[in-house]
Amino acid sequence: MGQPHLVTFTDRSQRHMQSATAMSIADRMEARRAKRRNRSKISQRKYRANQKASNTQLVEDVRALEMNNLRLEARLSVLHERQGVSQCIAAVSQYLHLFEFGYSRARPDVDLAAQQEAFVYNFAVSNIDFNGKVGVQAILDQWATYDALFESVRIECLSIHVLTVDEHTIVLETDLFMHVLVTNVAVQVLFPRLARCPDLVAKMVDSKLKLPLRIIFTHNANSHRVARIQATASVAVALVEHFKSTEEASEALRDALLDDNLLLDLQNIPRP
Repeated sequence: MGQPHLVTFTDRSQRHMQSATAMSIADRMEARRAKRRNRSKISQRKYRANQKASNTQLVEDVRALEMNNLRLEARLSVLHERQGVSQCIAAVSQYLHLFEFGYSRARPDVDLAAQQEAFVYNFAVSNIDFNGKVGVQAILDQWATYDALFESVRIECLSIHVLTVDEHTIVLETDLFMHVLVTNVAVQVLFPRLARCPDLVAKMVDSKLKLPLRIIFTHNANSHRVARIQATASVAVALVEHFKSTEEASEALRDALLDDNLLLDLQNIPRP
């Protein structure tokens, strides 16, 4: 028979020490984890506090910028008023209103034509640059050209706003639509190539063409009269919208006399 194992004091002491050592290691690991958790919580609190402070500062900065913008706009408004910007805007608005339905000396309402002429000669300087042509008469001739070619003309003003202001000039920009009722004469004169395309002619004659138009009015800052008018129209855009086809619009634009300046000289237009 084997000898029974005797548990000595030494064995019990060793096991107790091993157990105590294991518990000590576990405690230290838990303490480290607790410390890390605590540091993480502190870091998160700091981050949230910093984020809140940053957001608060951002809101304050935005408010300060808004107030500064309001002050600058107020100062600009006062400056513009001193330089007569509102007077120039009112004059351009009146010009577009007077010519809303075109101009013609042949119409029954000759009083309107006389009023338009008197206004233009006061509105512009005598040597005004009108898209490269010089003189107030160039403006009236242009309107007369529209009347000769189209059954009707209507101007739809979308906006008038300040482009630049300095000690010499006040420059205004207007965005508008010119609605014209196309005649057979207009098609033959402006789009001669379409004579070979009767289907496209049929789509244009007696229909309305909507031309996006942008006009820049440059005023003399002292007299507030217009020294330069530069008009550009998006003819290609208008034709694409009208035909609903880029191919047909491209065909109409070939050899077309109606360009983006909308400058048509009656004496140079061949009669159909």
